[in-house]
Amino acid sequence: MKNRSKTIAACSILFLLLLHLPFLHSDPDYYLSIGRDAFTDEGLNTSQLRNYINHDYLDLNECDNLIKSPLFNLILFLPLKFSGTHLMVARLTVLLLLIVALLFLLKENYFSQLMPFLVIGTLTQFYVFQYSHFSLSEMVSVVCILLGIFFTFRMLGRPQPPSRSNRGGVWLPALFFSLAYYAKIQFAYIIVFLPAAIFILSFFPAPSGPEPKSLLLRSMLWLAAFAVIYLLAWYLPFRSTFDFVMKDQSSNKFGALSGIPKTIAFNIIHILFSEQTWWFNSLALICFLSGISLFRKGVDYKFKIMFVLSSLWMLIELHKLSMIYLPSRYLVGYYFAAGLMCTVVLHQLIFLRTQETSLSNFFFRIGFAITALFFIANSIHYSFLLQRRTYNIEAINSYFSSLLRNSEQPVMGPWAPTATWDCKARCIPVWKDFMNDKDVINRFHPQAILSEPNEDESNQAYSSRGISLKQLSDSTREFPLGRWRVIVYWMK
Repeated sequence: MKNRSKTIAACSILFLLLLHLPFLHSDPDYYLSIGRDAFTDEGLNTSQLRNYINHDYLDLNECDNLIKSPLFNLILFLPLKFSGTHLMVARLTVLLLLIVALLFLLKENYFSQLMPFLVIGTLTQFYVFQYSHFSLSEMVSVVCILLGIFFTFRMLGRPQPPSRSNRGGVWLPALFFSLAYYAKIQFAYIIVFLPAAIFILSFFPAPSGPEPKSLLLRSMLWLAAFAVIYLLAWYLPFRSTFDFVMKDQSSNKFGALSGIPKTIAFNIIHILFSEQTWWFNSLALICFLSGISLFRKGVDYKFKIMFVLSSLWMLIELHKLSMIYLPSRYLVGYYFAAGLMCTVVLHQLIFLRTQETSLSNFFFRIGFAITALFFIANSIHYSFLLQRRTYNIEAINSYFSSLLRNSEQPVMGPWAPTATWDCKARCIPVWKDFMNDKDVINRFHPQAILSEPNEDESNQAYSSRGISLKQLSDSTREFPLGRWRVIVYWMK
């Protein structure tokens, strides 16, 4: 039975990998987010690393992404260094990181049983599926959190008294929760997860295993130790850049304190229960209420641990509903956490079928029906994603590869890193009153500047300073990228 569940789990992971393959070359979906999101951010997340690999220099002040995501760039370094700075290489690296992490989870038989449900309900969900193959740091952080939960489960769910080695096991979950914000600093809030989980589960101790209260202090010490490492190795050496970037990142994200209830209500109605996601969140609410009922009935302790861990992660992620700017990438952690909670509950509902009672049959029917709804809805969204695929990013990269005059002379603008994966051009973004907006032409001597007609992507960085890109260019070429028209201005 154990080998059978692992085989089914491994096959479901392989099936997931095959589902992703048609999207490694395509554009992000037209309906992905309210902003440019992955259309620009896949390039921006890696522009400094690509400039380092292709041009042997590293400037932390050139873009705002490297300072926020050092681990993400470190993970991509070797693949891009030895396979070339191509978008498909970066996407495949992120995807394979997820696949390897899922395979690692199969070391625990309970997770092997969960895996098919996780694939059906979570990993093929509209947002989680897409961000799983994007060259973005969000999924790397989510994978770190998932592994942190896995090690927390193993630490608290031991069926025997802890050995000396097990008592030191708290450092592993602390490490992976810390790596989540090493990959992207915006996930720093997750450091509260491990102490909170241990504290909550101390009220529901395992029949035989480590005493959660004894782990609380050591978990906080390990988290503090990894935070100190981050501060000493990354924050303090680059403090001025870090503070400058984070000040910009935190501005205009949250409204006034008095307006938070209204903001939360707006985000619940228009984002969580939008036409695209109402069904997922409705099913997640049903699963959460069902999970509470199962928890109160005193079912097995493995379920109790995972229901607490997944629900806690989901509730922590919901703090983002207080943000007035909430693109879909900010909610990847929530959708993964909610999906994991549903996975745990659905597995338990169907597992109860082994108990031949009328109540267990009722739970089985509920679990089977919800699982079927997840499968149908995610299958429909997947078919829409397949039908809507476009390849305009690949087209603009081919264009630059064929026409680029000098890879050392920069291509500039927030869209530049998106368009220059294959040609190895030096790419530098530009934003008004933020980065690289002072004396753009004379300082950088760009060979090309990419901009939308109204310059919204750079907050009018050029026209606000009296620069007419049309007058400075000798030729132009326009590309449709998602909802946006991007013009390539070749400088005279």
